[in-house]
Amino acid sequence: MSKERIQEKLIFEYSTLQRSLEEMDGDFQVKLFETAQKFLISCLENMKIWLPFFDQTLFDSDVAYLKNYNLAEWMRLKDRFTNIIRKEDENSFQDEVKRLKYNFLDLKEGTIHSNISRLEKE
Repeated sequence: MSKERIQEKLIFEYSTLQRSLEEMDGDFQVKLFETAQKFLISCLENMKIWLPFFDQTLFDSDVAYLKNYNLAEWMRLKDRFTNIIRKEDENSFQDEVKRLKYNFLDLKEGTIHSNISRLEKE
């Protein structure tokens, strides 16, 4: 994104910035938006490094949206989130996931009509 586009977006989001810019000299404005651009690029680059975009858990969690039923993905999530599904609850969880298989089509139909929004995989 160009410095000009960043400037437009920042001014649009933060209307008081326009008044502050009027009080700054041109060189300082240029430096400000160059710094803003570098900061945004650095944030995006670090997001690519640190956020789990390609973590298997992220893909497995797709089953929670009830678009597909996959027992293996549910079991991997159970194993990943031991703070949520404790050892003593494993049998109960497995029973619930098996029941989900039988009720899946009805539940899936219900979620198609809900207003829940989600990020789509690219």
